[in-house]
Amino acid sequence: MGGNTWTIVRKVLVPEALPSLIASTTTTVIALIGYSAMAGTVGGGGLGDLAVRYGYQRFETGLMWITIAILAVVISLIQFAGDYAARAQHRRGGRSGPSPKLRLLKPKEPATADAGKAA
Repeated sequence: MGGNTWTIVRKVLVPEALPSLIASTTTTVIALIGYSAMAGTVGGGGLGDLAVRYGYQRFETGLMWITIAILAVVISLIQFAGDYAARAQHRRGGRSGPSPKLRLLKPKEPATADAGKAA
């Protein structure tokens, strides 16, 4: 085909692997946020430490629920952005036009008993 190894890697392998790389990076970032929140509960700092120190130990349940809501919103935004970016990089998605539409079969008209008889 006339391409050397780096051309094949750059123009074939990386574009094909990019949606999976974006999706796995999104999953990793979400897991790291969850782990850092859990590490904060045992003294590691961060949002988990804020929720435990001010929400749980000082009995401010409102602050604890706000911290949980912030974590949920941040994780949802990261998940949405990662899914959108992965879908945009997919070959059937953003660059090569719309994906093929699913064509549903039309149901046939039910046959009546006297369709061929003249009255």
